[in-house]
Amino acid sequence: MLKGFTSIYNATAVQKLLDEEAIIIGNCNCDEFAMGSTNENSIYGRVKNALDQNKVSGGSSGGSAVAYRLACAW
Repeated sequence: MLKGFTSIYNATAVQKLLDEEAIIIGNCNCDEFAMGSTNENSIYGRVKNALDQNKVSGGSSGGSAVAYRLACAW
């Protein structure tokens, strides 16, 4: 349904960063409409669990969860 769609808006937090001239270096892989219970069917593919790639990363915000986990590991 969203194939080829590009939003004309940014998330408020992202827009505030851009307004301060931040450089965005990536984004999170989260299920559309927060409908995924395992984050395995995202448009970008399966989100891999940061600790065990044989397990799912979590719910619809699995991409954010993995990004947070990796950031904490630094």
